[in-house]
Amino acid sequence: MTFGEYWPIYKAQKKGFVKDTTIAAYTLIWDSQLSRHFNDVDMNAIKNSILQDYVNNKVGEGLSVSTVQDHISVVKNMIKHWRLSQDRPMLAFGIVWPTKSVNASQPREKYTDKELATLIEHCKNSDSHFCKVVALGAMAGLRIGELCGLQFGDFDFESSIVSVRRTVGRLYLGKDRTALFVNPPKCGASERRVPIPSWLNQYFKRYQRLYNTDNETYINRTLQSTGAVRMPFVEPRVFRSQYKALCAEVGIPYRTFHSLRHTYASRLLQAKVDIRTVAELLGHSDVQTTLNIYAHSDDGAKKSAAKKVFM
Repeated sequence: MTFGEYWPIYKAQKKGFVKDTTIAAYTLIWDSQLSRHFNDVDMNAIKNSILQDYVNNKVGEGLSVSTVQDHISVVKNMIKHWRLSQDRPMLAFGIVWPTKSVNASQPREKYTDKELATLIEHCKNSDSHFCKVVALGAMAGLRIGELCGLQFGDFDFESSIVSVRRTVGRLYLGKDRTALFVNPPKCGASERRVPIPSWLNQYFKRYQRLYNTDNETYINRTLQSTGAVRMPFVEPRVFRSQYKALCAEVGIPYRTFHSLRHTYASRLLQAKVDIRTVAELLGHSDVQTTLNIYAHSDDGAKKSAAKKVFM
């Protein structure tokens, strides 16, 4: 049996044991990358050299090492399930991983203090409901799927806190087919309570009262309609497009919406907030994740440290 023949069997076996979003990620990796290299390879003929050639080729094309590692994990898992089903012993592979990809990874984009202040000031003074939703995402460090998945019942208006309880988006089903999904956040720690500024808290409190919306209503439901059918929420890809237009209107450079989350995290660290609290506010399950992603000194911090010691 070839990898291509086994793929639908493997995919069916995994369903029910992992999240739908994980199946979608596997499917995208298979369709866009793995199928071209492994489709006709016999499951019993797989060798270490085949995997190593794939790694070398993909890293050479410019894919990051971590991305290629994700690809190899799918292949290894397929091999594991296949051999278990055949009562065959497991195989051990020894991949030699490059230290970095040909295209060096770019630093995570952040907004400058001036750019962020300009955006927040515009959102605060604007009559646009969308602007208030953007401000909420920026000032609570939310992932875009979490922000699009917020409902009015997620607000604790007495305490000025919003609870992150779900994430929304689209699943890749294969062959250019997608479907909307509503899931719990990406991990248990991602379900969290995040304080928000009082002016934003008051805005959403007044909005719910004014329009008499129930707690199950998504906070951005009014921002999109498709034909005669109004969507229950704005999906992330539409929200990104609207956000890009907002950046042009405000007059700040467009960076990914996730850059607002990076900016939020960096500002917390610059304010000397302890790393455990930062991790909890970001919804990281492990403080090491926060340290690996965000705890890097910027040039200003480095100059300040050098000045204390030598100047």
